[in-house]
Amino acid sequence: MTDITIMGDSWACGEWDLKQKLAHPGTEQYLRDAGHNVTSVAKGGACNREQTALMAESKADVIIWFLTDPLRDLTISGWSHLGPLTLESYHSRRDSLFKAAFDRMSDLPVWLIGGASAVPDWVASIYPKWRVIVPDLRMWLIPDAEPIDCLSRTWPYPDCSEDLLTYHEQQEKMLNRHFIRSENALQSDEHRLFWPDGHHPNREAHLRLTNKLLLPLTA
Repeated sequence: MTDITIMGDSWACGEWDLKQKLAHPGTEQYLRDAGHNVTSVAKGGACNREQTALMAESKADVIIWFLTDPLRDLTISGWSHLGPLTLESYHSRRDSLFKAAFDRMSDLPVWLIGGASAVPDWVASIYPKWRVIVPDLRMWLIPDAEPIDCLSRTWPYPDCSEDLLTYHEQQEKMLNRHFIRSENALQSDEHRLFWPDGHHPNREAHLRLTNKLLLPLTA
């Protein structure tokens, strides 16, 4: 038996229905069914900063962290201090917020899962003691999908340069395509693994994650 703590946003909580109610606890339940001692501190809408603050005194054998959008760490007022953004500064800001959150967890036994935001490719070199279970859960579940850097954006678009505006528009188009396929394309992986709400991996997706990637590491 492994003592496991699950942290993150709504992706870590499980399957959500169309009324934004939790329909199934997902990975938490499947790991518990396999005989592990599981605690979850995950919360819908949580930011990385909020979640890492809860883990300061953690004694868990393993911390499974479903990563969320780092820009959630900024308040709406925080954007006003950034001024006009460029594509380069947007990515730089995301990386710096990720790094700040990761540094607070650097000495803990972290297993990372790319959730609403993917795991940056530089993580393995800076935090070699951590285990990246899957860099981008959505791309693992839907291998032919287009990568989207933020699947649960909750911040308003600030004034930005033309290149960043173009990037945001491209991301929105890909996100809309994901939602349309989840709702209407019944034979698609988006529907099979993200239905009913389209925003979150469903219980089948959590079962695949648990059985194929997590349980083999806890045997």
